[in-house]
Amino acid sequence: MASHPANRAEPLDRRVQAVPAALPTLARERELVARVRAGDERAFDTLFRSYYRPMCGFVVGFVGSVALAEELVQDVFASVWERRATWDVRESARSYLYALVRNHALNHLRRRRIESRWTDSATRGDVPIGMGQGMADAEERLSARELHEAIARALETLPPRCREVFTLRRDHHLTVPETAAALGVSVKRIEALLTRTYAVLRAALEPYR
Repeated sequence: MASHPANRAEPLDRRVQAVPAALPTLARERELVARVRAGDERAFDTLFRSYYRPMCGFVVGFVGSVALAEELVQDVFASVWERRATWDVRESARSYLYALVRNHALNHLRRRRIESRWTDSATRGDVPIGMGQGMADAEERLSARELHEAIARALETLPPRCREVFTLRRDHHLTVPETAAALGVSVKRIEALLTRTYAVLRAALEPYR
């Protein structure tokens, strides 16, 4: 099976040093995503070179290791390439990739904590305690679905950047500074966009209070 471009023999430091100074615009990102879906390796390489280095720096803040951060970011790019035909980016590729790699890093840390807990329990001869939470009842799920639909309708009235910021905060659980880093804007800009978004949502959700 052919390897994906992120795992080619070219040394990573050489690939990363070639990162262009200017990141792709939103329009350029959409063009690149469409080309990646069609199997264009050059388009994939452009995205890789644009975001690999900043994404590694972003992930180091979670895992505390440059080598591990590089491995996790490469995993994400490998997954994108392997599933390129169905790659669906609704807003920007940058925010999508940052959210993806953040979740991948957190999942890695979660697995490591679970493995450590089970190893400690086995060493002590304890019986591991099951984890998990019960699902909400049918009425709660119905209310949640209605609320989600109301939020979706309200978001459709907002500019794309407001929707993008809200999606990163709500669906991918990025903090305000993380969202700013993912989008390459200031924290104050994110706060202003959230203020506008929340004002629209408050008005739209008034009937549900």
